[in-house]
Amino acid sequence: MTFRLSAEEYAELSKACEKFGIRSISDLSRSAVMHRVLALSGPQGSLTGDLSTLTKALRELDVLLREVRACIRLVLGDTISASEQNVDREERSGNDTEGSD
Repeated sequence: MTFRLSAEEYAELSKACEKFGIRSISDLSRSAVMHRVLALSGPQGSLTGDLSTLTKALRELDVLLREVRACIRLVLGDTISASEQNVDREERSGNDTEGSD
């Protein structure tokens, strides 16, 4: 495969090869083309699937944060401020409405 490059493009590719330890511009080009072909032929994500995955990850993170909060309370005692109590109440009331989607 042959294609033309400007002097600036060639210089940029040469710098990239040096920086990343790639043997030649030919190797870089071959790798880039194959990466693109595989990306195009691979499974395409769906917005619904991506949002479901994100929602699941956020719920898992929420559970972990609650566990950490409980551990911190065990260490520091049950001396939480009024503002933290308000946050807890808001979180609980927000969680009551989450399942209604």
